[in-house]
Parts: sequence; C-alpha cells; structure tokens
Amino acid sequence: MPRPGAFAFRRFRGMLLGLTLSLLPAFLPAAERIELKLGHAPAVSLTAFLRDGELLFLPFPEAITALGLSGFADPATGSLFIRASGKLMVLSSKGLVAMENRTFPQTFPPRRQQGSLYLPGNFFTGPLAEVLGQPITVQRIPDRNPAGPLQMSARQAPVRLVVIDPGHGGDDEGARGPGGLEEKDLTLKLAQMLRSELARDRTLRVVLTRETDSQVELGKRAELANRLQADLFISLHANAAKSIGAAGFETFFLSLSATDDESRKLAALENVALGVKAAPDPRASDLELILGDMAQAEHLADSEAFATLVQERLSRVMQTENRGVKQAPFRVLMQAAMPAVLVEVGFLSNKDEARSITRPETQAKIVQALAQSVFSFRDRQARQLGVPVNKLAPKKEE
Repeated sequence: MPRPGAFAFRRFRGMLLGLTLSLLPAFLPAAERIELKLGHAPAVSLTAFLRDGELLFLPFPEAITALGLSGFADPATGSLFIRASGKLMVLSSKGLVAMENRTFPQTFPPRRQQGSLYLPGNFFTGPLAEVLGQPITVQRIPDRNPAGPLQMSARQAPVRLVVIDPGHGGDDEGARGPGGLEEKDLTLKLAQMLRSELARDRTLRVVLTRETDSQVELGKRAELANRLQADLFISLHANAAKSIGAAGFETFFLSLSATDDESRKLAALENVALGVKAAPDPRASDLELILGDMAQAEHLADSEAFATLVQERLSRVMQTENRGVKQAPFRVLMQAAMPAVLVEVGFLSNKDEARSITRPETQAKIVQALAQSVFSFRDRQARQLGVPVNKLAPKKEE
C-alpha cells in the first residue's frame, strides 16, 4: 500500500514526475483506460483502474459486472466472493483463490484505495478465465486513442439498452392454457411485439434473451444483460394456479423474502421450471440468493419504481384484477446489475383470461402499456440526471 503522503505527490506530478516515479513504489491512477474482454464478446472500457508499474488492478465489482458476473465483499474477513459458471469463487485478502475443493496459484492480493477495492489483472486472465473456460484479455489503452468501446463512466444514460426476457422456452413450456396455449409461446410473441414497439424510438436498443423456441438457463439471462451493460431488464411471464378462478396481473422485483406465501410459491415454481439441471445446489442456494440480492441492492429503488410504473400502466388497459407490485426471490432476476422486473400478464389457468390474452387487441394493449412504462421510467431517470426530457420523446410513426 502507498506510504502516508503518497497521494499528495500526485498534485505535483507534473513537476515531480521523475522524482515521484523513482521514490514512490505506490500504484497510481492512470490517465489511460483498460479494455476488458471475455472470449469473443465486445470489449468493455474501464477508466477507474490502478497501475503499479506494469501491474494493473481493476475495480471491484465493476470489472466483474462488466463480464456478466456478480460478487460481493465480506467486510469481516476481507474476502471477495464471485459467482462464475454456477460456482462460487473466493478470493482471500492475501490473494489465495479457491473454488469448492480446488485452489489456484496465489496471485497478487486485492488492493484498497480510498475505500474502493481493486483486483489484480492476472486474476482475470488466470483463475477467472480458467473457471469460465474462455480467455480474458486485460489491455491498457492510451488515453489519446479515441477508438474502441464506449467507456462505462461516459455512457449517456438514462435508458439506452433494454433486455427483454421471454420466459421459459424449448422443453420448458411454462404454464398451459386451453387449446394448447403455452406460456413459452405467449411470452416470446409479447417480447417480439414489445421490441418492435420500443424500436420506434431510434435512441433505444432492444435485445431478447431468446429469439426462438429455445431453452436458456435462468442464470444466463441476467448474465447476458450484464455483459451488454443493459439499463433495464424485463422478464415476461404468464401465471397458473390450481384454482381456476385465480386471475389478474402482477409485477415483481427481487427480494430474498417474498411479499406473501403465494409469491414465494410462484418464485419457487419459476426457479425450478427448467428441471433438475437448472435446480441450484442446495449447499449453494443461500449464497446464490445473497449474491443476487447484493447485485440488485443498489438498483432496488429503481426496480421498485419501474415495477410500479408497469403495474399502473397495465391497470389502465387490463379488464381483470390488479394484483399489485410484489417482491419474491426469482432466480431470473438475481445478479441483474440494473433495474429488473418480472411481469405476470395473467393466468392461463383461467379460461376467460387465457382467451383474452390470446386476442391481438389485448396483446397490443399489454405491449403498449409496457412500452409506455419504459418511456416513463426513462423520463424519471432523465429528470434525476438533469437530462432534458423533451429530447427523449419516442419517435412516432406517421
């Protein structure tokens, strides 16, 4: 760690650069940026990094999030926990990396500066890359080079990229309704319609977690949103119940504890919908919940605000019960490093509601309500950031 007073020298490094470099072994913030890349995925730029000679240290958890992962620090022990490939990695304060019964060669320990943690670059290119099964490159780019990916700190906000998750898919059919109606088909159709509606605003980019009737692991859905640095995550679903009279729409955001017993049961059902292969290891379930909750912690207020907007908009167009905004531990929302909600548009087990949901006019109303919720949320974020709202209005087709 730097000697006392080392940071004061930085104010005078223009005059004392040679002296500073020769006398201070401390790592200094660099003017350049870091390009972090996983496999063939697009590179992400980080400007808040540290450099100690040729050694690079990347910010935690920002660098982890940029790779589509999540993690948290244990202040009691100084250890860092990272979820990678469905397993929990532990990085000790001394640099020892362990995962389950396996340990990796000791790397440089994490470093702390001004309350922030930084991980050594060789942790990413070594142990983490090995666990993920893909190469990770960490490259320092001179500040004078304007080319390359958009810097995370310079992203023009407030909502530019939306990831829509059509629930279920492939062998996982989800809820079933009359006449062979399957949840996986309904959610994909609504997601495609919503993408088209949002695409009318050319300032928005929209990505679906699945484009076809394919099976996507629950953890991979939020991971995709993280890797793309999405600003909003929307998971679309349709409900089912033993009682054929159950009806209505509801919107959820993440919490370790459910709002009520019914919400808890629904989350449990959705969490194991993909079968045994997708079910979590019971030994890791609590840790996974904690990791997911930590990933969503800073976005909790925004997730609740967006969920409220969705529910309000849907209530204006849906001729059925408004079941309200609720919280539950949905696995698909865990580890999403952005505001995230799960929307249940209705009950397929209710014949009347299922018929209504299949009507084109009802689907159009649902999609319009969801799209307007996105635009309203964007306006809310813009006002908080001081961005002129009138410049964000969606473009209307003639």
